[in-house]
Amino acid sequence: MPNSIGSQFRQDLVPGPDPAPTARRSTIVPFRALTRIGNRLTARDRIAALSWAEQVELHGYARIVIDTAGELSGHEPGDFMLIYPRDAVWARWGIGCGSQGLTLWHAASGATMGTFATMDQALAAVPPCEAKPPRPAAALPIC
Repeated sequence: MPNSIGSQFRQDLVPGPDPAPTARRSTIVPFRALTRIGNRLTARDRIAALSWAEQVELHGYARIVIDTAGELSGHEPGDFMLIYPRDAVWARWGIGCGSQGLTLWHAASGATMGTFATMDQALAAVPPCEAKPPRPAAALPIC
């Protein structure tokens, strides 16, 4: 049946010139960049962390945990992420959210490794698990 719905549909899919090349109007809706609200991780931060977590074993780690602050107040420490090595009970690294950005710290020593604008930058600064962690400040020699 040449006039069946299926054959008519297939004809519509055949590429060809636009039958009516008239001027078309489009409305472009700009989306502003997400800003961090207080000490909360943005959706973009969480997506970057979960994307990194899918490949966490490539970096020598086993898992990440994201904790969300209970209330949005000055008394809460804010949202943070912990990064755990294989077979470890304690986290090796933490990334915390603050008003200045995302701070990467070594969990055992408390040494701050830096503050970053994005989660991707903070995760890129996490050394592979085989790398030795920084020594605690108390163990540093006094000159």
